[in-house]
Amino acid sequence: MSVFQINPQDIRTKRQQETNRVLEGLLYEGHPPLKQLKQYTNLKELNRICEDFSCSQEEMLDLLQGNCNLSKMAAGRMSIQSSRQSATDELFMINEISKSLQQDTPFSFCKPAEELRPTHDGRVLTRKQFKAEGLNKDRDGLKSIDAVLYEGTDERGYAFAKILYGVGGHQDNVLREMNEFIQWSLNHGDKDNLYICLIDTDHDISEYRQKQTDNVWVVNHVEFQNRLRP
Repeated sequence: MSVFQINPQDIRTKRQQETNRVLEGLLYEGHPPLKQLKQYTNLKELNRICEDFSCSQEEMLDLLQGNCNLSKMAAGRMSIQSSRQSATDELFMINEISKSLQQDTPFSFCKPAEELRPTHDGRVLTRKQFKAEGLNKDRDGLKSIDAVLYEGTDERGYAFAKILYGVGGHQDNVLREMNEFIQWSLNHGDKDNLYICLIDTDHDISEYRQKQTDNVWVVNHVEFQNRLRP
């Protein structure tokens, strides 16, 4: 039995370091294409830096080009923060959990092939079905499902999968969205399926754990894997 286990904060720390390193190199080399710059840069923060120095973006990039120390400092300030790229971390966790489960269980765990979203009336619909019925995803539905659990080829459950450390950004909405998923699962869930709130966090989630049932789970990534094993 091999349980995938990691400190989720380490994922973000390492990715932040890598983002800073790559952006520093781009700034040092000079004038990266906008598409490449946007991949690593908070452009609003770049504009704020330009305002601080009363210069244009082009002038700022000229100033940074070939200057190792300035490029390092600028990259540290204006790189995209890892806490605002949660989807990347969550997909990594989903994929690694699935690899672990497939070693010694009949289960697999993966991001849906197309967007799935619970509706307030108890169904789970694709984006196309929402559109065909004239539904609004915010008015008529919940947060989209992050992962589907399969036993062999049979669909066995849905997961709300999040990493939540600290505050700020979209993270402020996570606990509310998790509670909505729990309540939807309790009210509309199929008793033969699992509904998983997969959350690694430094927040107090005891009130959500108290709502668990046999098929509605509130677990971290290690607990989830262990529950699926005999």
